[in-house]
Amino acid sequence: MLEHFFRCPKRLERMRSRPLGEHMDGLAKRLYEAGFTEATAQRILSLTSKFNEFALGVRIEDTTGIGERLVERFVNEELKAQGRHQYARSLMQHLLDHLRVEGVIPEVVRDSPHDPYASLLADYDSHLLSVRGLSASSRTAYLRQARRLLEWYKSVRASERLLV
Repeated sequence: MLEHFFRCPKRLERMRSRPLGEHMDGLAKRLYEAGFTEATAQRILSLTSKFNEFALGVRIEDTTGIGERLVERFVNEELKAQGRHQYARSLMQHLLDHLRVEGVIPEVVRDSPHDPYASLLADYDSHLLSVRGLSASSRTAYLRQARRLLEWYKSVRASERLLV
């Protein structure tokens, strides 16, 4: 499926190298079926390939060493130094989601007994589905950004209270 997005044989060979090589075609298929544009899918797959090379460089030989921590390390160490980290976390989330669906990495369990935004985000998700007609992957991205906005707003409000 990678051939749908890339043509260069050397690049395809590099993308299919370990530790993530066996999952790259599945990720490409998932992005294609979710309706991502060719340009967006290429960005996600290229960044995943760069992450794959990073993982190999830090001696990760197979997917057992892949997870949230390694992605954070990749974004903070590798991409930040290059000034290319602005959307990296959200792009890398597609890889993590794919690996979770495939059962390669476990679901993330958050230790949050009560999510103060759950009801609001559920209503927003309903709106995104019924009014805007967005796909599951698009809604997930929108909800992730909405949660970040709510958390930022909460921190701003808390700091304003400290100033009074």
